[in-house]
Amino acid sequence: MDCANILTHDGCSLQWVAELRYFGIFIARARTFRCSLNYTKRSFFGAVNGLFGKLLNLASETVILELVRSKCMPISSTV
Repeated sequence: MDCANILTHDGCSLQWVAELRYFGIFIARARTFRCSLNYTKRSFFGAVNGLFGKLLNLASETVILELVRSKCMPISSTV
């Protein structure tokens, strides 16, 4: 079943989309309110893998974990 178009005050029609980014939160299309964490997870794991790729053999586990906490955790706290 297709949803009816929503018209703005000047007569333009709004597009229906699967996800909407609003203040850094991705709101997914669903019957109830749902946030999508796919973008956040992808960004977090990309940052962690980048650190591991550069520092795995050069730094201790403590240093790597501290870098993950300080550089990668803020990415996951945006949602």
